[in-house]
Parts: sequence; structure tokens; C-alpha cells
Amino acid sequence: MLNLENQRVKYSNLFSYLIALFPLALILGSFIAEMISFFCILFFLIFLDRNHFKKYFLNNFSKFFIIFYILILITSLINFYNFRSFIPALFYFRVFLFTLSIWFILDNSNFFENKKKNIVIFTFLILIFDSLYQGFSGENLIGYTIQGEGRISSFFNKELILGGYITRLLPFIIIISLLNVKGKINLITSSFFLALSLLVVIYSGERISSIMCIFYLILVFLINSRIRKFLLITLSILGFILVSISIFDIGKTDLNAL
Repeated sequence: MLNLENQRVKYSNLFSYLIALFPLALILGSFIAEMISFFCILFFLIFLDRNHFKKYFLNNFSKFFIIFYILILITSLINFYNFRSFIPALFYFRVFLFTLSIWFILDNSNFFENKKKNIVIFTFLILIFDSLYQGFSGENLIGYTIQGEGRISSFFNKELILGGYITRLLPFIIIISLLNVKGKINLITSSFFLALSLLVVIYSGERISSIMCIFYLILVFLINSRIRKFLLITLSILGFILVSISIFDIGKTDLNAL
């Protein structure tokens, strides 16, 4: 039993590197991200025992997802009357298993140690810098140009998913930012990092992503009082940047067109 527990911790620490690389994998291509997802799910199912099954499957989150999943399947069949449209909805269950596998790996590993945390920070810094460089110069570091109506896309090129990418990983960005908050200087630095992330979402021109960002930030602000100061500083920095861009007419993108 002890040997199994040691193996679980050992391999969880190994797979936690895959979790840290997952944001980068989404940028490099869906195939790499799908492979990471597959191996994490496989690892989770192999090391799943009775006690873990109760913890990860018999909870409110799992019950809610299963109900939501069943509704998706029913809606797909009723609205389209086509079995081919039912297939993508059927495989949506892998998102649930991947979520549980991340939870399992985080529970059994020291994910937030500096090496893994720095991988995530480096990924976002490169993406944010590349996105802003594209917005200011007209093309990104590898030559991808701004898309129609002044929308930046960074390494995603013609796939206009940059805003959605950052929005969906926003909780991850906030957690990583907060882990670096030690003193006033780090607080300002972390707030600046988050403000630039939100600026990229705005410049991406994806209105739904911008609305989702606003909704999430309001929700976090109301629920978690401990990070209100952090969010207020972040929004103040973001406001200052937006005003400066408007006054000095910086960049190739047109915020009014977004």
C-alpha cells in the first residue's frame, strides 16, 4: 500500500510537468494538447482506487457535470436530428475526465514549485509580449500579421482564439500571479502582468471573451475578499494603459473598431 502511494506521488510529480506544459501545448497545436490530456486521463484512471473514486466522482461538481453532459447529448439529438452532430458532444466527456485528472495530479504533487510555475509564467509572458508586439507593430515575432478589423491573434495566426485562450486560462493566470505576491514590488509586478493579459483580451476583439473576463473578475471580486486589493490595482493599471494608448494613439490596432 505504501509502495503504491509512493508511486502515485512519484508519477504525479512527473505528470505535473505535463500540466505545466499544457498552456504551451495549446499554442503549439491541438494534437500535442490532446496527447497530454490523453496521458493524464490514463494515469488518473490507472491509479484510481475506491477511496479516490468517491472523492473525485461522488461530489457536487461531478453530479453537476453529468447532468450538464446529459443535457448536451439530448440537445444535440433534438436540435440537429443527425447522429454525426451527436459524436462531438459524446466525446465532451473527456473534458470532465481531464479536469479530474488535473485535480488528482495537483493533490498528489508539488505542482507550484518554482520550476513548474516558471514554465507557465514564461509561456504567458512570451504570448503576451508577442501579442502586444503584433498590436503595436502590425506583425508578431514570426511574421503573422494583424487580422481583419485590427484583431491581433499572435501565434494562433488566422485562428481568432487568442482572447478565448487567455480568458479560459484566466484563473490559472490569477493563481500564478498571486503566488508571486510577496511585498509591494511583487504586488505591482503581478498586477501589471495580469493587466497586460486583460489588455490582450481586449485587443483580440473577441467580445464574448471580454464579457466573460468582466463577469469572472466581478465574481472573484465579490466572492474572495483577500484578492480585492490585487484586482483593484490590476484594473487601475489596465485603465492607465488604455488611456495612454488612446491619448498617444499607440499601435496598429483600433480599439474603437473592436
